[in-house]
Amino acid sequence: AVGGKVEGIAVLCNRGGVTDRDLGVLLFRALVTIDVKKWSRENCPLCKAGIPINTQVGHGKTFVREHGQPVGVQAA
Repeated sequence: AVGGKVEGIAVLCNRGGVTDRDLGVLLFRALVTIDVKKWSRENCPLCKAGIPINTQVGHGKTFVREHGQPVGVQAA
């Protein structure tokens, strides 16, 4: 509202490989960077074990709304 411009962002944990370019800032720093493993729906060990996607945290609710629970997994 007063004309400020964000030049940098600092976070505790970068778990998505986010970069300063992704955010459109000159400086992006993370205290910890974690490489989070990703699986296809067919190879997901949690889906194979019948564990439903958690819709209470993260992007689970959006994923289920757009794609549904994986085949063979009952909603929680």
